[in-house]
Amino acid sequence: EDALEPMNFADGETIIKQGDIGNYMYFVSTGSAVATIISKDSNQPVAVKGYGSGDFFGELALLRNAPRAATVTATSACQCFRLDRGAYERLAGQGLEEEVKLKAASYETVDTIVRRRDSKKSSG
Repeated sequence: EDALEPMNFADGETIIKQGDIGNYMYFVSTGSAVATIISKDSNQPVAVKGYGSGDFFGELALLRNAPRAATVTATSACQCFRLDRGAYERLAGQGLEEEVKLKAASYETVDTIVRRRDSKKSSG
């Protein structure tokens, strides 16, 4: 059964962590969260994307079968629904994968911008 599992997170709670193996993607129902990646230059987290009601994240690990690309932390009390890898793969053929791939393309741009900014800081 392809059920979405409700998950509640407190303000400041880590939802997913950069580098971890990802077996779920998340859909934000209420509240907000922020994605951060560790800057190669400063080794500090850099905010790259905010999420609110209707947004989703965590799909890159499922799409690419790769470790988490970012850490996502709740910035308020946040309810998400999570979808596991098996359900994602079953639903991928029903249009979900195309939307995820389109969104993933925008992440490439964000990652490139952060890398470029970090390299300018280290050379400047």
